[in-house]
Amino acid sequence: MTTEPPEMNDPVFVTQQELDRLIKKLNTGELATLSSVKLGEEAGTDLARKRFYAFRQLMRPDMRWSWWTREVSDHLDHFYHDMLDGKRPRLALMAPPQHGKTLLITDFIAWLAGLEPNWKTIYASYSDELGGAANKALQRMIAEKPYRDVFETRIGEQGWRCDQSLIEYVGHRGSFYNVTIDGQVTGKGLNLGVVDDPVKGRKEANSKTYRDTVWDWFVDDFYSRLDDKAGVLIIMTRWHVDDLLGRLLERHKGIKVLSYPAIAQRDETHYKWDKDGNATPFIWKAGEPLFQEWKTLEFLNEQRSVRTLASWQALYLQRPIVSGGGVIPLNKFKQITLECVSRLRFFRL
Repeated sequence: MTTEPPEMNDPVFVTQQELDRLIKKLNTGELATLSSVKLGEEAGTDLARKRFYAFRQLMRPDMRWSWWTREVSDHLDHFYHDMLDGKRPRLALMAPPQHGKTLLITDFIAWLAGLEPNWKTIYASYSDELGGAANKALQRMIAEKPYRDVFETRIGEQGWRCDQSLIEYVGHRGSFYNVTIDGQVTGKGLNLGVVDDPVKGRKEANSKTYRDTVWDWFVDDFYSRLDDKAGVLIIMTRWHVDDLLGRLLERHKGIKVLSYPAIAQRDETHYKWDKDGNATPFIWKAGEPLFQEWKTLEFLNEQRSVRTLASWQALYLQRPIVSGGGVIPLNKFKQITLECVSRLRFFRL
């Protein structure tokens, strides 16, 4: 019999009101360490310790930036403070392919390694390759001079493990451990649990046996490793309504969900920030791409035209549909006139 995680509060999809409250907290300094300071020189290093978005800008000065990368960074700021306050936050992030989700999360883990070097992180994914890439990215960032200018956390010294599956932070109890779904985590506690793409693709997602395997490992092994104040991050494509996140939303509560479609499905209010730290609301209009600087509308429409409805909905809109539907590519659908409809004949079988 499968065990179940402890009860939480009601599941929450982030609303406009919650986003407004978060922006207000950031602007008024209600979150104590989240001050608005101009990024540059010494102030930039100081701000990078306090704000995740500033850390990313300092570590990756050539990275393409947009309102949504800033918005997600601010949500992760809030996630960290909820961990400090013992709120045991659970956050799910859904966004289209090649929009930098995994890079975002590995940067966040590096930031936490600097702030809280005694925290243990377990990073789980469907393959050794994905976990190994996150491990290498973390090693590379911590070893670079910009990171060392911000934080004192070190790795790779004699007597401290630093290999393809485990990174120990020198002089501290904290570590980063990457493992595959259904991998060994017994005996390893964690302060931050990260599940990044637990399913490889549609074939695995459509297998109930595989979905059960993922779920059983998550609740029996992974979830039992959590510290009493631990946070959990889930980053995944919603291939199936009965996937890991689907089951969590159905059975358990208190999960905050950030869901970003590749193309806006309706008008939404978001915020842009100026160099002085002031937020200005704007409308992300229906039909506009999420990250124009990275994936243009032309590119996204091309992707949509060659995919089945099920594939487009899952990968680019974060809206899984019931298995068996959406198998015809969208470009095979044609518009018909009312005159054509009037000539249709229906028969009872």
